Amino acid sequence: SLRIEKGPKRVIPDPLDEVLEGGKQRAVIIDKHNAVLVRDTSTAELSLVSEHGLFWPKPYEQIIEVRKKIILEQYETVVCKDNTGRFYYASGDMTLPEELRGPGPDFFLPPHHELVTASWSTDLHMNHDTFEEIERFDSRPRNMNYEFECRTLDNVSLLVDVTFFWKILDVKAMIECTKDAPGDTCTHARSMIMAEISRIKLMDFLGCFNEIIRNACLKDNFYNERGIDLLSVEVLRFSCTSSETDKVLQEIIKETCDRLKFKERQKGENEVALERLEGEIAEETVKRDLIEVKKSHMKIEAKIEGEAEGIEIAEFLNRVASTEFNGSSIGMKHALSIFENIKKMDFQLESINALTNGTANLTVMPSKANLNVGNPLPYPVNKTSVYSD
Repeated sequence: SLRIEKGPKRVIPDPLDEVLEGGKQRAVIIDKHNAVLVRDTSTAELSLVSEHGLFWPKPYEQIIEVRKKIILEQYETVVCKDNTGRFYYASGDMTLPEELRGPGPDFFLPPHHELVTASWSTDLHMNHDTFEEIERFDSRPRNMNYEFECRTLDNVSLLVDVTFFWKILDVKAMIECTKDAPGDTCTHARSMIMAEISRIKLMDFLGCFNEIIRNACLKDNFYNERGIDLLSVEVLRFSCTSSETDKVLQEIIKETCDRLKFKERQKGENEVALERLEGEIAEETVKRDLIEVKKSHMKIEAKIEGEAEGIEIAEFLNRVASTEFNGSSIGMKHALSIFENIKKMDFQLESINALTNGTANLTVMPSKANLNVGNPLPYPVNKTSVYSD
């Protein structure tokens, strides 16, 4: 018969006792993160012990392994297979209903159950030369690079390196359709891109390569059927497989870059010139406003001066018109004539002063001189003879 001796104590085997293979062993500590998978050697049945405390196997019990609890993050999902081969899913997303979340977000894998792994390609050409075993499927967006060859309509062979930004939408659909989601995604995308590029020439590809790649990949239900959402596709770089053609391509790209650089520089110079013109326009606008203000002030000053001079002239005319001469007033008509003659004489006097005070020489012939002194009175004066005593 078998017996288990638990410490701490001294054990002296009987003459016919035999220590089984493994000898003295430590008890297993069971807590909320650890359980023990035990096999009953008498019945070959497996059982999972998760009761907290120290665990000592009973007679005919064998510890197979200490099983860790599976703890899933909000974005993680695992696929489990039971003893009948049926798949079931456990998710860490607590927003899902219980029937969709399964045993997640934390559970011990029962006996005879195992995690399903997927073998995902990780090499640049997705030939499955290198791969990664995936147990936990992350639903967060991720990116992957892929390099392949294609040929344009004018028979130019290109080596294109693209990057895919994608995420898992439905783990169940992905597991049912493919074991290598990145490899299938890249292989199908390569077929669509090659078909699209084969219908255009190299120069057309250079003009809108990202748009061509997106149209070839993003408008396809192939990925959604496999539980994958292809968010975006971008061309990282491309080159010609022929060195001579690639040299010409690099020259074309350089000329294009130079042209864009010149356009940007010219655009910058145009913007500077435009700003300068706008500044000058603003300055002239301010000057115009200043001139308008000065003109308004000059008009007001001239109006005031004119009114003052008009008042003086009116007083002068009234005073002259009311002056009596030979028993009658001169009158406004004759007063205006007197005022005009005075103004003419003032103007002639100013002209003579300007000539005499200036540096110019004026020569006047007697025949050309028409000098006279006007009669300030517009009507004839009675002549009186004066005789001396």
